[in-house]
Amino acid sequence: MSRSTQAATLLGSLFLAAPIALAQEPEASEPALGTEAANREEPATEPAEESLLEAPLDDLDVSTAKALVQKELFGEGRALELTIDAALAIAETNNLGLQIEDVSSEVARFNAFGSWGSFDWVFQARGQLVEGEQKGSSQLSGAPVLEFNQQSYDLNFTRPLETGGSFTATFDTTNTETNNQFTLENPSTTDNLRLTYTQPLLRGSGKDYATSVQQEAEVAYRRQVERRREVLQTLLRNVYNAYWDLVQTRQQLEVAGSSLDLGLEQLERNRRMLEAGVGTDVEVIQAEAEVAKRIETLLKADVAVRNASDALKILLFPGKDVATWETELIPVTELPEEISGEVAPWAQLLDVANEYRAELRQQRYEIEAAKLRHERAVSEKRLGLDLDLSVNSQGFSGEWQQAAEEAFGFDYPTYTAGLTFNTPIGNRTARY
Repeated sequence: MSRSTQAATLLGSLFLAAPIALAQEPEASEPALGTEAANREEPATEPAEESLLEAPLDDLDVSTAKALVQKELFGEGRALELTIDAALAIAETNNLGLQIEDVSSEVARFNAFGSWGSFDWVFQARGQLVEGEQKGSSQLSGAPVLEFNQQSYDLNFTRPLETGGSFTATFDTTNTETNNQFTLENPSTTDNLRLTYTQPLLRGSGKDYATSVQQEAEVAYRRQVERRREVLQTLLRNVYNAYWDLVQTRQQLEVAGSSLDLGLEQLERNRRMLEAGVGTDVEVIQAEAEVAKRIETLLKADVAVRNASDALKILLFPGKDVATWETELIPVTELPEEISGEVAPWAQLLDVANEYRAELRQQRYEIEAAKLRHERAVSEKRLGLDLDLSVNSQGFSGEWQQAAEEAFGFDYPTYTAGLTFNTPIGNRTARY
């Protein structure tokens, strides 16, 4: 594969394979990049300034590839022919606003996924060593001075539930060594296995409340997706308008040039008629004035083309790169001669717009998020009443294996059921 063909392939990949052609001079048609690069005579340069096309393309990273396109394809005296599809593809790739929305969408998506981590298992472990002495207070204290050494370990697993409650499994073991003569085992091991379930009955009850934060995060993600769609639609519309504005101004420039040519021909004709004695000075002066007006029109048309080209460049190539801004843009897609197709009734179009317009969908998601916040606030204004259910199994022995078997075997279980009532005085946080 030749170097010129490799360059064309690279440019196509950078612009999403959009149909882009290059021309060396705007006024005349030029051959394709491969022919132009093969036939053009390059001025002699120092070895240190050798073209980037001399480097193997397989070894080029992204920054080097961009530099290659920058140096070989853009610059003063160069022109870039592009279709409307190519302009749309370039704008969608390079637009900074759209890139910001892409990042924001990713952030919102990960926030929505991560919010469900509130219902993950939570593990907690604790260890404690206690050693001390206490003076006996009676004959039943076990010793005049009680000496003890305790080693305790706790393991706790907690799982918040989507119903608003929580489940907790706790295992703790305590190894005790003492001089108390009334103890049954010395040293001894006490193990406890507790299973606890807590369920709110009023404030914070139900799946809607427990998952309201997660639902709101998902709504925020969907709203951000619509926000990106709105930005993309606005970008594509602006590119369409800027592209066809450039097409129109270039056509107006051609018309102004043709009009000036006709004016110059008329001026030359009037001068020859004056020299032949069949014309007047007034006719020559009028023709000169008309030529001056058409020159002014041509200059205005040229300024309009430059402004339209700059407006399109702002959308396609954000930044302040000199070579990009000095490259002339030549639109090659022609306006369609006629547009066929029937237009749907306005009522049907209105229904479609109400359903699919990105800004309207964003507001619907905002209303949905507000409803979730309102329902959460209503629940938080209620009184607190929680149902507590638990079962505890204890094991005691001089051997730690025996104590563990008693605890996990539920040889001595204890069952507990209870209600817990609580309410903040005033509850201003929920009220306001």
